[in-house]
Amino acid sequence: MIKSHLYRTDRKFYVIIKSRIKFGTKAVYYERINLMSKDTNFLSKYTNLYEMTKSIELGAIPTETTEQNLEKASIVEKDVLRKYDAEKVEAIYDDLYRKVVNDVLGKVNVDKSLKKLVDAYENKSKDVKTYYAVERELTQKLSEALMKDEFYVAINTANYYNKELPKSLNKDEKALVKNVRFGQFDKFRESRKSLFGDAKNSIAWRVAHDNFLFYMSNCNVLAEALLKLDDKELKTALGNYKNELGKKTDEIYAMLEDFTDKDNYRKLFTQDAIDRYNLLIIGYTKDDRTKVQGLNELINL
Repeated sequence: MIKSHLYRTDRKFYVIIKSRIKFGTKAVYYERINLMSKDTNFLSKYTNLYEMTKSIELGAIPTETTEQNLEKASIVEKDVLRKYDAEKVEAIYDDLYRKVVNDVLGKVNVDKSLKKLVDAYENKSKDVKTYYAVERELTQKLSEALMKDEFYVAINTANYYNKELPKSLNKDEKALVKNVRFGQFDKFRESRKSLFGDAKNSIAWRVAHDNFLFYMSNCNVLAEALLKLDDKELKTALGNYKNELGKKTDEIYAMLEDFTDKDNYRKLFTQDAIDRYNLLIIGYTKDDRTKVQGLNELINL
């Protein structure tokens, strides 16, 4: 295969030929050819020899004057800094998107669809078609609620970016927004839009599919565990979570009991609720590196 790179040297154009014979030797051959030469057959020795693919890559190289102007105005350096600034603004926007998700999933009313999904799950082995139809219905309703949220719609407009967003930012963050144009985020916003849609791996799909199935399978295991574990031992263990969860031991125990009921999955829609649930299941490590056992470890002792 031939790959050619065009560049400029001393006001003359040259092409560097890098050739590799297909299915042949591993050797790579280089040769510099003057494109300004009067010899019009300079490529003849590279044609009709072997079965090859030939291509020429062209690159735009600034002239000496243009390069000096670019350096003088620090164009390249400013573009690099703008790129880094854009990444920081994207992080600010990700916080806004998280707010949308937590707010919408915390208040959205899909109780009827969720009840239908729980019932369909119980009967899944006999009627899997209905289960997937109901799962799809819940996914679409959640996605619609997210994408029609007024705040979500607003933050994806240039007016919000230029006028409203700076009001909630500190001095350094305002400087970032001023330095980065709203149009630079087209691809970023499009990628986040897909997360708010109803396709596989979207937020709505994960709520209706991934997290739902995990919760359903955990319900029976958790119910059996609470029956088997010694109450005194369990409450002692749960006491380690008072500071982390901001709840009393009895309240944490009541929360666990709630999670043995399949109809209580609605309480785990938001990321904050999921984090608390996971904390109880897998435990956590204190600042002094002491491991606090989660339910998984208590059950399997």
